[in-house]
Amino acid sequence: MKPLVHCAVLAMLVALAGCTREWRTEAPVTPSTWSAQSYRSTSSVGRLSRLAVLPVLLEMDSPDADMSAQELDAVKQKVRTSLRADVVDFLVTRKGYEARTVDAELPDRAAATMRAVGATNVVDGVVVIERWLTRPWSTAKAIGNIFMLNIPLYMALSAENLRITIYETASGTRVWEGTLKGEDGMNTAIRGKDTGGRLDLSPILGDLENAVPAQLRR
Repeated sequence: MKPLVHCAVLAMLVALAGCTREWRTEAPVTPSTWSAQSYRSTSSVGRLSRLAVLPVLLEMDSPDADMSAQELDAVKQKVRTSLRADVVDFLVTRKGYEARTVDAELPDRAAATMRAVGATNVVDGVVVIERWLTRPWSTAKAIGNIFMLNIPLYMALSAENLRITIYETASGTRVWEGTLKGEDGMNTAIRGKDTGGRLDLSPILGDLENAVPAQLRR
């Protein structure tokens, strides 16, 4: 039994250590609204200085079995609005992008769709935010029950709950993606006094390159 317990502990620690993941393209990144050369490498996502942030795609369980459909819809809308505002704020104040909300329909993620959104809104990139809010357990509970080999608990801890993807509008292709796993990952970005009441999204957006400054664009 001890080897099995040790394996479970190791697996849980791996999940805790790998709660965030970033992917970025190695291909050239091309802005749509400006064409000047910059000091950045051609693969820098920061070249997409003007971003359109689409409505949050949310999957959320009802936090209360007695909650009506109307009440749940209101809660979902609040979560969508708040999270998108936090993403825009982080991109603007922490990363220097000209990011703004755009209420565009997204029937699919085909390249043609992303190019159309970019052309309509005159932006270099499109930001898609996905949020899964189930929150059946927290990491604290997970650690407390780790020796019980609670597999559903482990799965909840290691499941993705936030994904932010950036598409280049010149080609319509995905160029950057960050993911956050486990609801405790969101707890590390909890609203607090030091963030002015907003989520600190550095765990997922912190490694994104800063935008090319406006002074270097034409």
